[in-house]
Amino acid sequence: DIQVESTSPVKKPPSSNGRVCRGVIKDLRERFGFIERADLQSRIFFHFSEIHRGEARIGDSVEFVIQEQSDGRLCACNVDVLPSGTVEVEDVGKEKRSGVVIDGLDSARNLDDGVQGWLRYEGDEGAKKLPFCDRDFEGSFSLLPGDQVQFRCCLDLRTYEEKAVEVSLTKLSTDPPREQGIVCALKEAQNYGFVRCVDSGDIRVFFHFNEILNSRYMPEVGDEVEFSVTDGQDQ
Repeated sequence: DIQVESTSPVKKPPSSNGRVCRGVIKDLRERFGFIERADLQSRIFFHFSEIHRGEARIGDSVEFVIQEQSDGRLCACNVDVLPSGTVEVEDVGKEKRSGVVIDGLDSARNLDDGVQGWLRYEGDEGAKKLPFCDRDFEGSFSLLPGDQVQFRCCLDLRTYEEKAVEVSLTKLSTDPPREQGIVCALKEAQNYGFVRCVDSGDIRVFFHFNEILNSRYMPEVGDEVEFSVTDGQDQ
């Protein structure tokens, strides 16, 4: 008989610390989602197979058990959907406000990193600054300083800190002035292309499809476009 010994690392099985937590579903993908925990400012991953009954929807209150995976990351298991309104982590204002971006977001951000931008608006007690998270911006393109936006004020009931949510672009910044050009090359498989600037000779500017403001528009070579130029990112 020949005895074969594996040299591959042995993965330890998932372990659960048995801690029961509550939260609110904030994000849903194809087969998984993320829960905003009620006990601290953190989101935790869950797979749809862990839902006991019914279907999960964004905004649902849930109860779950924290489980540690073999790679050390935490996930939610044994997810139970609770009656609506059982768990509240945020108090979102009803009024839509207007503001100006003072520290923007670029489209290369990773939604799981919680990248943060800042805006300024006129509140009831004068000018105020508010942070906003990339997850709360309704778009995939870059937000640049000077862009005008609409948003709602949100109070985090865990920390009593205020932020802006449901941020949407209303008007593009014109400082510096926007450029005009013609789409001269496309790499559709890689979701990017190049624009030849009208006023800059043969200079070509890279753009990613994430930066297209109208999500229904698919660029074609020869299209005339208007855009902003930044260091490394275009809009």
